Amino acid sequence: MRRSEMTSYERVMTALEGGKPDRVPVMPFTRDWAVTRAGFTFSEVLENPHKYVYAQYRALRDFQADVVWDLMGVNAECEAMGSVLKFQDDAPPSVVEFFVEELSRDLPRLRLPNPYKDGRLPELLRVVQRLKELVRSDTPVIAYVQGPFRLAAMLRGTERLLKDMYKSGEKCHELLTIATDSLIIYGAALVNSGADIIMIAEPFMSADMMSRDLALQVEPYFTRLAEALKETGAKVLVHLCGSFNDRLDMLKKMGTHGVSLDEKNDLARAREVLGPKTCLIGNVSPSGTIFMGTPEAVAKEARLAIDNAGREGAFILASGCLIPKAAPGRNIEAMIQVAKETGY
Repeated sequence: MRRSEMTSYERVMTALEGGKPDRVPVMPFTRDWAVTRAGFTFSEVLENPHKYVYAQYRALRDFQADVVWDLMGVNAECEAMGSVLKFQDDAPPSVVEFFVEELSRDLPRLRLPNPYKDGRLPELLRVVQRLKELVRSDTPVIAYVQGPFRLAAMLRGTERLLKDMYKSGEKCHELLTIATDSLIIYGAALVNSGADIIMIAEPFMSADMMSRDLALQVEPYFTRLAEALKETGAKVLVHLCGSFNDRLDMLKKMGTHGVSLDEKNDLARAREVLGPKTCLIGNVSPSGTIFMGTPEAVAKEARLAIDNAGREGAFILASGCLIPKAAPGRNIEAMIQVAKETGY
């Protein structure tokens, strides 16, 4: 018999604590999709974050997933530290000028940001605050911080940073330390503004981007960030794009409450390595099945994910990453419906 119905907040938090909620929680990654559905372009929500709050809250009310998302992945952290962004009409901004052009010259000039004053960080804090005011204690607010290597790459340039790891080790690790400290400060400010969950996104540690040996050098910074953010009282999860099948042991060492993996990863294997109490999150293909498939195909893939990792709890059904803005709403509904039908 299914236990009495939980709120979305209780459901998600129970899963992140390694337990069995009343049913499988569900959290499609709806940043771009919700913005488009609300009739906005990405540049509009960057110029007026209240529009982003409206888009997220509207999607929550209409589709009844179990979370709302902050305005994630817009490179605000590196912008607040000196990198220059290129703004586009209907896509997130990208870095066009990296602050750390020359390590010896620019590292001493790099300063930790003040999230309440610098760049667009204060606006992102207000997004979190407003979302929390709207959903109150019923729904968790997820806020995003970059992983240490990702932020360092947005300050230095990805290709140069990868070369630095081999050629300029000491200065490169100094940059990673500054990046980690900056993210701890920003993450704590997000929690102070109302975030219930901090999601650390680190695609660069995947096998698609770096060797296992190089990832082992980055892992201590990630672990320090995760440990510091856990001390705020928020739940902490890591979102990983790319293949981590050969480095799942590193994820276990990081000790986050949850691990979000995309469709390149074997959830059954992740469950075996990470154990029964780490909450696994995933991993219906966003650009494949959700964007191009049918509701039946989405439901089939969602059930497979639950079968592979979620039958004993400690699991959240999710898309593998951001859902394309043109994805059919009926496919997102199909994924949410599978979760609502799956109890313990």
